[in-house]
Amino acid sequence: MRYFNTEGVCRPDVHYMVCLDDRLDKIKRLYVDQGKYFIINRGRQYGKTTTLKALAEYLKKDYVVIAMDFQMMSTANFANLLGRQRITFPEKKNCQRSWMLMRYRSLFL
Repeated sequence: MRYFNTEGVCRPDVHYMVCLDDRLDKIKRLYVDQGKYFIINRGRQYGKTTTLKALAEYLKKDYVVIAMDFQMMSTANFANLLGRQRITFPEKKNCQRSWMLMRYRSLFL
């Protein structure tokens, strides 16, 4: 039985939610396919993570989608990155993720 989700990622097979098809197509056409950066910036419970997870699934046939978590990265770790030293990321459950997309023939990093 489906229900209204008030926390975490929504799943269409379990939760009531708006149809994201038009939104995902628009993001793909206007930003991803053109190699542009975009930001999804809203308050709590607006569906940011749900949208990004759905977008990752939507783009699988045309892109390699890599989820990267920068939430636990400290200033010192970032400085190490600039110095080309190895970076370690502590494990944390339910971290917010930053999504990077790369086309099979091009890499946008």
